[in-house]
Amino acid sequence: MAQGSDDTEDFTLESGIGRLQDNSPQRRVTAGEHVEDTLDLMRDIVVDMPLVAAGTVAVLGLVLGGWLARRR
Repeated sequence: MAQGSDDTEDFTLESGIGRLQDNSPQRRVTAGEHVEDTLDLMRDIVVDMPLVAAGTVAVLGLVLGGWLARRR
């Protein structure tokens, strides 16, 4: 059972492959988008590991509280 040439054209590796730069929009990322991505990452960490997040906040609160207490 030999396949015709029409069947092999649909399955070549090069079909539909172009440069990545051709389809990407040329725009700059704003600082607001960086902040939004960072906040999304923090939200994901808090949701996935709430005990680690609570422990981190507690330690940071103790350090900041101690630093503020010494300043008075």
